[in-house]
Amino acid sequence: MNAAVEKRPKDIVIRLQHGQLALKLREFNIAQETYKKILERDPDSEAALMGLAEAKIGARDALDAYRKISERLEKPKYKKHAMFNYWLGNAAVGLGKRDEAVKLWTKARDLDPSLAAPHVKVINANLEKGKLREATNAAQKAYDSVKSEEKHLVRVAKAGIFLSNRQYASAKLELEKALEQAPRNVDALMLYIDFLLHDEKLKTAEKKARFARSLDPKNPKVLAGEAEVLLAQKKYNDAVALMQEAVALDNLDHEMLLRAAA
Repeated sequence: MNAAVEKRPKDIVIRLQHGQLALKLREFNIAQETYKKILERDPDSEAALMGLAEAKIGARDALDAYRKISERLEKPKYKKHAMFNYWLGNAAVGLGKRDEAVKLWTKARDLDPSLAAPHVKVINANLEKGKLREATNAAQKAYDSVKSEEKHLVRVAKAGIFLSNRQYASAKLELEKALEQAPRNVDALMLYIDFLLHDEKLKTAEKKARFARSLDPKNPKVLAGEAEVLLAQKKYNDAVALMQEAVALDNLDHEMLLRAAA
């Protein structure tokens, strides 16, 4: 990818792809530089600004992300931009402004009901507060509104609601339907692996975990999920090593690492 960027440095599409790859690999500084260069050439690039915000949030610089998105939203033509409001909400979380974030995600959802991301944030926010009825209503609203190619994201959120209600069969069914539509969705894969572990289908769980890791190799939650599989297989040294790698990538809860080391 670097070679492609160097060969055609003015190709914004390639630079955007380079930025997305850097984000996926959690190379947040590289991602920031890539998006900044795009914005130098095209200050109005919406994709570059949102990518820059994501990179800054990932690099624990939510304040600057918040400022940059706020500046864009101050312009009249962007006030009703759903995804800018969504990313401002994400930045607000990084600043500890959880209530403001929920309001912004709700606004983004209402501005463009066809987008799954704001819906999912609102669903999960209700779920985190123990508001199961509100989460369920929000999920139904989301499924009725979201464009067909993103409905699997709503199914994953619905699975979370069913899990909270201990409706395990329904949760598993939602995940199976989500994976049928989007086999490469990492969130669905990781939740589904928990069911495979519960059913003691360790070989299948291992296969799914490796597949998830191939899709998102620097995602600490993916590494932690694979470590759970290794623990179930009593491969303790491998589990500890993988959890150490996950913890190094993010400030994860150390409980699993301690359990693996015991």
